[in-house]
Amino acid sequence: MKPSVQELKLRVRRSSDVAENITPDQASHIEHLEKAERHVRNCAAIVSRQRTLVARLSEGGELNGIAQARQWLSRFKDMQEAFVKHRAMILRELEM
Repeated sequence: MKPSVQELKLRVRRSSDVAENITPDQASHIEHLEKAERHVRNCAAIVSRQRTLVARLSEGGELNGIAQARQWLSRFKDMQEAFVKHRAMILRELEM
């Protein structure tokens, strides 16, 4: 039975790749996965802050900045979607 992604991550953290029967390719994918997960988390926080900003501007009747704030929110959401797709691609590679 193939090890799960979580098991592979634990093996990489515990000791060297060779000692834990992790191929260099798997180790590389795990490193990329961890970066992708950080990017997804960080972008989610940015999207949340931008949503809050848009809500505050809307509630305050601030017309000057609302359009630009909404554009930035849309861009941040697009970036988050790209990071999520990239993470999914890495997971598929690890499951092969």
